[in-house]
Amino acid sequence: MRYTRSWVQAEDSQAHAQKNREQLAVYHKFIDEGWKGLHHLEGEGLLGEDNLASVDGSHPSDLGFMRMASAIEPAVRKALGR
Repeated sequence: MRYTRSWVQAEDSQAHAQKNREQLAVYHKFIDEGWKGLHHLEGEGLLGEDNLASVDGSHPSDLGFMRMASAIEPAVRKALGR
């Protein structure tokens, strides 16, 4: 999930992108090692693109949590086979 302020703070955006790459690399390493039951949900766009879903550019507001839940729920249902 990108910080809502990252469009004005490029260093935050770059650091966040690096963390995401590292996390995804570990996920793929575990998959390659045969781990079962792991799932990955891309975080990009979870807060929307209008910069209204955060109270301070980092922490989600009620709107941010609602948007995240709306995006995550279908993935959780699919992972659970529902």
